[in-house]
Amino acid sequence: MSTTLAQALPKPGLIEGGLSRWREVLADHYMRLSDRSRRLRFLSPVSKPIIESMTQKTRPAAVLGIEIDGKMRAVLEIFHTEENHAEIGLSVEDAYQGRGLGRRLFDAGLNVAAELGIETADFFFDSENVRIRSLVKRAGAKMHSLGGGEVTAAINIDSAMAARAPKVKLQ
Repeated sequence: MSTTLAQALPKPGLIEGGLSRWREVLADHYMRLSDRSRRLRFLSPVSKPIIESMTQKTRPAAVLGIEIDGKMRAVLEIFHTEENHAEIGLSVEDAYQGRGLGRRLFDAGLNVAAELGIETADFFFDSENVRIRSLVKRAGAKMHSLGGGEVTAAINIDSAMAARAPKVKLQ
């Protein structure tokens, strides 16, 4: 991706408004995902009634998004699971995939996770999800197949942030 195009992409940000706003944004975003994208994100087919129920119960520690045309087209959620550990989920609407939004959101999510005191994080994804596999691999994740097409990727947040830091050439 060219520098000009990368600079033109909207920047990810924390979604303001707290839990009720996060739930609304997540429900709207998940509803716009295709059936395939929902399966890749949630590891199984997820119907609209399930999305409504699931998002009304969700309690993330933080939600980040990238807004385009007045809607959150890419979303990352951070869920504290233990004191310094979290599970992170990421999805990009189908029409906006392949533009670098997921990578930008992933990088911003690592920063927010570090600010929250999170040291390690897990990503669970379908083995067909080559884009998230590429992101977590670049971050130095340790991946394990869970069977049935499910993969878990364990990431050390500090190591992942160091791995993505720009390399400076000495002259």
